[in-house]
Amino acid sequence: MLKRLGLLTRQPNTRLLILCVVLFAFALRIFGLGLESYWFDETNSVSIAEKDIVALILDVSEGKGIPPLYFVVLGCWIRVFGYTEMASRAFSVFVGVLSVALSFRIATTMFSPAIGLMTAYLVAISQFHISYSQEARAYALAMMLTLASMYLFLKYLETPKQSILATLVLTNTLLGYTHYFGLFIILTQNLHILAHNRSYRRILASWALWQGLLLLLLALMVPPLLLALMAPVVLSQIAWIAGLRHAPTSSWAYFFKVLTDLMGPHPLTALILCALGIGAFLQWLPRPGTYLAAGKTIGSPKHLPPDVRLRNERFALLLAWITVPLLLSYGVNRVYPIVFARHLIIILPALLMAAILGVCQAFRTPIVAVLAGGVFAIAILFTTQSLAGYYAGVDKEEWRDVTHLICTQYNRGDIVVIEPDWFSTAFDYYAKRLRNSTGRCPIVDTIGFHEDNLGQVISQIDRHTRAWLILPKYEGCSMFMVSPCKEQEWKAETALNQYYQKTYEQQFVGLYVALYDLQSPR
Repeated sequence: MLKRLGLLTRQPNTRLLILCVVLFAFALRIFGLGLESYWFDETNSVSIAEKDIVALILDVSEGKGIPPLYFVVLGCWIRVFGYTEMASRAFSVFVGVLSVALSFRIATTMFSPAIGLMTAYLVAISQFHISYSQEARAYALAMMLTLASMYLFLKYLETPKQSILATLVLTNTLLGYTHYFGLFIILTQNLHILAHNRSYRRILASWALWQGLLLLLLALMVPPLLLALMAPVVLSQIAWIAGLRHAPTSSWAYFFKVLTDLMGPHPLTALILCALGIGAFLQWLPRPGTYLAAGKTIGSPKHLPPDVRLRNERFALLLAWITVPLLLSYGVNRVYPIVFARHLIIILPALLMAAILGVCQAFRTPIVAVLAGGVFAIAILFTTQSLAGYYAGVDKEEWRDVTHLICTQYNRGDIVVIEPDWFSTAFDYYAKRLRNSTGRCPIVDTIGFHEDNLGQVISQIDRHTRAWLILPKYEGCSMFMVSPCKEQEWKAETALNQYYQKTYEQQFVGLYVALYDLQSPR
């Protein structure tokens, strides 16, 4: 097919074109980087990263701040570049732009420079990738390390040198210490080796030895992981998030929503790209017994010409890159319903690459080429339109503004009630920062609310004159990227409304604030 698309692959200025794509990706990710407040997860990241290495190690040993690599790297980064929103998010911009370049290298290695350029461009304009390249979270780093890992894996299969394999093992170790779903990429590579063991028989022994070393390195994270999964705060978060959903979180409808979030955000865009990707796999999946050469049918994969066998193996790897993490995350979600689209960002480049292959496959038939090119253009148009809306709106919780409001109007005798209790991390972070920078925020008396401490909260509230209430209220549960959602019942709000007079309320992006006069009971 690629030979028949020679006009697409003869690019005399490929380096110039990919440089333009990378610079464009940088511009999209740096624009408006520090305008929005941290949302809850980001304040958690920065709070952990600010700690010294001893405190961070203690956190890890207790099941907190894991996997730890991103927090260590972010801690070093903010100590050099500063603690502002823009400075801390700049690291994600850096690795996000690097991911665009790596997408080009991988797609070029697997297929052609034309496929590489188009894949890199789709990653560059992906709103999903842009949004997580503008967050102080580990997802952009996880995707970059995934791309680096897959590129080294491809290079090792082409040239099985020990130096490349050692670098691959190091990269996979870093990936596992960045996000647990990185383990799915490691498993994908091993399944690919096993499925094509005849082709890679001469490297199996060396591969097994290095994978044993990798297993030992990753095993160090098992005890902290078990501690984290059994921690009361984690179990509380899982139960709270699961309670927001109507349907079982393991349903296939949920994973369809995950794919549309990854490849959207417009549903039509996601459907077009998914359809193109499925079309590519339907055309190119290995079909032993149907390949014709010199008028003869070749019935076994080992009899296929080397270029055809290599093509089939690469399509198989691309398919495994998508399906293995998706299916395994399905299984994880049945036990711990905490899988969101952002956790599967590691498969985004493969999804976009498959869509590009679908477009190229359509060029084999003129009519289909026009149709595929048209719907692909529509997908790009919707993506551009969505990007305009992304930059014009505010998506992150406005903890900075909420904290500033309460700190500037806080009176002696006030108390701040936050539901759920683990959201207090975000308020405490901004209160501390405002106090250190301006001295305008006093030591605020706060209490986190959860279902088991209602009596304690009411008892503590009664000793104060006013109560500020902070709730994470979202329209359509956009925070969790799931739909539909239940109407959340906030028990702290119900109790305060029942006993006290509300004197003030304001809705922020993702947050609701109310003030109650405790001297005026109902």
